[in-house]
Amino acid sequence: MVSVWLNGKSGPPIQAQLDIGGLLPDSAQQMPVTITGRWIGASDADALLIDEAQSRIMILNQTQVRYSFTFSSDTYQFTGKRV
Repeated sequence: MVSVWLNGKSGPPIQAQLDIGGLLPDSAQQMPVTITGRWIGASDADALLIDEAQSRIMILNQTQVRYSFTFSSDTYQFTGKRV
């Protein structure tokens, strides 16, 4: 499950998966500083919402570690940095 906040507000649910090249740790202390990947199955409308947002935060799993992220609506690629 991925939770997304756009412009400081909880965004709409994004029905997509993330391809990050492996499993994430279960411990917040072990979560990586930087992650990269690609949204899979996100709609064009979701991609546009993400792309147009001034600020983007995502929480990837139960660890509740937050990542600010950049996003390309052309490739659906993202890069996240732990905040």
